[in-house]
Amino acid sequence: MNDVIEAPLPKPYLKRLGWIFFGLACILVFTLAKFPTSKLKSTLHSELSSQLAAMGIRMNAGESDLSLLFGVRYVMKDVRLYFHGSSDPVRLERVSFSPSLLGLISGSLGGSASLELGGGDVDLSFSMSKDQKQVDLTFDMNRVDFGKVKILEALSPVKGSFIADVSASLSGNPMNLSTFKGDASMKVQKLEIPAQKLVIPGLFFSPEIPSTLRVKEGSALFKIRDGRVSFKNVKLGDPQGKDADLYLSATGEIILQNTWDTSKVDLQVFFNLFGDVKKSFALLDTLLKTAKRKDGSFGFTVKGPASYPEATPMTDG
Repeated sequence: MNDVIEAPLPKPYLKRLGWIFFGLACILVFTLAKFPTSKLKSTLHSELSSQLAAMGIRMNAGESDLSLLFGVRYVMKDVRLYFHGSSDPVRLERVSFSPSLLGLISGSLGGSASLELGGGDVDLSFSMSKDQKQVDLTFDMNRVDFGKVKILEALSPVKGSFIADVSASLSGNPMNLSTFKGDASMKVQKLEIPAQKLVIPGLFFSPEIPSTLRVKEGSALFKIRDGRVSFKNVKLGDPQGKDADLYLSATGEIILQNTWDTSKVDLQVFFNLFGDVKKSFALLDTLLKTAKRKDGSFGFTVKGPASYPEATPMTDG
């Protein structure tokens, strides 16, 4: 049997192949050099601003940059988000977004984003099918200090701070929430809500938090299966008041339907106050007498439509 020996390409062919790659590289470089990046950057910023404005959010960015080498990447620094009705902006040190080029070619949507805020960071990746009936999302938040971001002030009448770690992986049809499945977990540390008066639109008086409330840590785990969001190990603080002025726990589930408004809530919620915070709410025992349990905590069942559930006092006899 004769061995087959493959002869190397003749040098003229190798030289020609080298010139071809060199030519393609030159075309890429000249294309990127002549590409109107400033116009594209302005278009991206305008589109992002208009999308946020539709949700009642105004955005300002100190500086921005668009890179086309090795994929599209749009970066903004010193970003401030102003939510409707709030004068305190949410501050983001850096935002980076990269759309999926393969997704754009196939007609689907997708990409990845990273944020630097509150001394921590957030990584997000997502994809959506061409018919918009399937979404896949992963989300990771690491050591974000919400006191520095000031998101509580922007979204609620409460001022406070805490450090959060969040991880989530979800997939499903956004037009039918019952199809979603996945897992989500959250860890909270150094929660502190200072004494303050709350200004709530529509109320003729201002509720008061008379004493600073502190909680060392809390955690939550959620599992989404077969159209149900199960609450696993959802608690804040310690039931005996160790290193905490508040204890809060929740068990049960949310039964998902097509939309949030038609979904149902079925939860049991327990809480208790300790130390100076409990002394500050001297009338709590009287006001919530029907919900007080033998261990001194208060219990409620929360049931009904997810958009407006009802809380009913629950005792242990």
